[in-house]
Amino acid sequence: MSPAELTEAVGSLALLAGRAVVGAALILAATAKIQGGHQRLLSAVLGYGLVRGRIASATARVLPLGELVLGTLVLVGFQSRGAAAGAAVLVLIFSVAITLSLIRGRDNLCGCGDHVTPVQWRLVRRNLFLLVLLVPLIAGGGGHFSLDALARVVSAPA
Repeated sequence: MSPAELTEAVGSLALLAGRAVVGAALILAATAKIQGGHQRLLSAVLGYGLVRGRIASATARVLPLGELVLGTLVLVGFQSRGAAAGAAVLVLIFSVAITLSLIRGRDNLCGCGDHVTPVQWRLVRRNLFLLVLLVPLIAGGGGHFSLDALARVVSAPA
């Protein structure tokens, strides 16, 4: 294996690890939200004081599904760039909501999955870490160990 091939393989393994961390985080959060039920998540959404009424209810219904779909796409590396961009937007929205809550002195629950964690700066730091992992996926795709790469191999002319 040449040095260039080794570098490429290590890079793909790093992308795989990043996909696994972000994908698992989103899937676990979605699963916890679904298990906690709509009312619990709605209460967390309302706790931020950013949306009310039907918008809050729709957010609480759609959010776990969005996390689950994006987390799965990121994890398996399908439509990697778009999925990573969508996940980054979602994580960025979470970070802004948490930051606004902290700045305004609120002590609401984050709704991050376990539903008992109050908003705190460590959650913003965690989200920034997830965003850092998403940047290479947005820039370059899922790497060799992704469904995107498999699709390229399968569809390549013989």
